[in-house]
Amino acid sequence: MKKLPIKLQRIIKRKRFTLDSTQQEHRWRGGLKINYRITWVTAHAEDYYEDRSPLNPGYSGIMVNVKVSGKVETCTNRYDKNTNRLVDIQQVVGRYKRCGGDANGWNSYYDDNYNALWGYQAHKRVREEIRSQVKDDIKNYLKLVGITSANKYDGIQVNTIGWE
Repeated sequence: MKKLPIKLQRIIKRKRFTLDSTQQEHRWRGGLKINYRITWVTAHAEDYYEDRSPLNPGYSGIMVNVKVSGKVETCTNRYDKNTNRLVDIQQVVGRYKRCGGDANGWNSYYDDNYNALWGYQAHKRVREEIRSQVKDDIKNYLKLVGITSANKYDGIQVNTIGWE
């Protein structure tokens, strides 16, 4: 983002997106009703190569950080998928904490409750679902701004997802 012009940075950061997947019939996980925005755009290995930038990434991938706020569909009953309700996203994600083990994660486990829609470790599954749902909108928006990668398979990656 630091190699982009300041006006372009402001345009990218100002844009807000919405996603509502609670009414879709073909999903097998819980729905999302979120608002999100792009906070950071960079080309892979941009710091090592002077000619690389998000506007000229070559075959490098473009990495995007996103801030998310909104609600997630969860179950009120542990094993019943029919008792769905919308809950604030931070309640679902912030509830799961790693316990035991050392700093690297060896011998650790997640202290979480099972959810019929998201399964165990729902904080990871919610992030995966956000990445998969949001990627196309971000790719199309960045293409309008002039940021594309020659890598057609994995040109844009959503890295860090933060919460507002």
